[in-house]
Amino acid sequence: MKTGSRGKMIHPICWAMVLSFALVGMPSLARAGQPQSPVVCTEQPDPITMTWGEYTDCTIDSGTDVDQFTFCASAAEVGKIAKVSIVATGGYGFYEYIEVWDPSGTKIIDTINNLFTVDLTLVEGCYRIALSSSSGVYAGSYHLEFHWIRPPYDPDPTISYDCPINDHLQHGMDDEYLIFNGIQSSTVRIKTTATGGYGFYVCTDVWAPSGAKIVDRVCNQTLSVDKALTETGEYLVAFSSNDRVYAGSYVFEVNCMAGTCPTAPVPEHGQACSDGVDDDCDGLVDAQDPDCSCTDNDGDGYGNPASATCPHPEEDCDDSDPDVNPGAAEICTGGIDEDCDDLIDSADPDCKVGYSGAANAEASIYGPRSLTASGSFNALALLLIPVGAVIVLRILRRRK
Repeated sequence: MKTGSRGKMIHPICWAMVLSFALVGMPSLARAGQPQSPVVCTEQPDPITMTWGEYTDCTIDSGTDVDQFTFCASAAEVGKIAKVSIVATGGYGFYEYIEVWDPSGTKIIDTINNLFTVDLTLVEGCYRIALSSSSGVYAGSYHLEFHWIRPPYDPDPTISYDCPINDHLQHGMDDEYLIFNGIQSSTVRIKTTATGGYGFYVCTDVWAPSGAKIVDRVCNQTLSVDKALTETGEYLVAFSSNDRVYAGSYVFEVNCMAGTCPTAPVPEHGQACSDGVDDDCDGLVDAQDPDCSCTDNDGDGYGNPASATCPHPEEDCDDSDPDVNPGAAEICTGGIDEDCDDLIDSADPDCKVGYSGAANAEASIYGPRSLTASGSFNALALLLIPVGAVIVLRILRRRK
């Protein structure tokens, strides 16, 4: 055993303190669902090549460490809109210095941030990204991803006019998309309201059918803007959180203010069967709606869509596998979201070491930020237990 500066042996309590903080550690930021393919981040002299639908998790050392990436657009992809997102996921005081060059070599991005997202209308050729520590002092980790916006990389639900929808966003780079049909020369009111989540602001983007952006990432608790539509077709709406930490819920609605709007629109985003809201605007709520009959293909008691008529009202994220549902335990190495919380393996708070089951369950609902208090409590508990044991032993010895 090591000795101190005066030649005395280090007391076991000191080792207990060190062990306590080593076991608990600091909570890491867990991202919401990652429907993309991972790319291994390695130290190499040449830029790492990535493409749409891929993401990577890397670290940047302090000093002059620079990570470089490249992605290319083919002739067939010219004019498409893609999204590049970067979020700092760890490191005290760490902000990324972000630089992006287009295929001509022109620097189009030069910024410092810890949550960065940009929409690019692609030109043919290869883009280059360089990431480094903004201060040269702080090291940290980050998450980088690429995906399509238009055409949407996933089928998006179409909503009707005058029919509010309710949804929830995770922190970081969680995105939600939907579509509404617009007619040229009509005027619509676009309304987004953040309805829950401490510090949460919802960001709204809207693209016209041609890809022109008519609402450019407005982040606020309440957005209400009237737009005179100049095109007929499908308008794409995107929602995201304004912060890498805060999650929350929101309500979105589009109203016809003037001119001709699509008549008798049919809601296509479906009826959620346990939220107390008439989501599909047919005058029927939750179990009253025929859409809420229980469809449980794998027999695990959870339906898809969610239904109050099922044994469990929560929605089954994979109704073909009875081992995957909101009541299942997360397996931390399988690459599957077993408990349907949009968090996979090590990104799921259930897989964090050093936290109680209750803390992990709470984090599954409120996000890993809630682990901060739990982690601090665990560290304090691990510190006080050995101290208390020593005090008790000393009291017992004095009584002898």
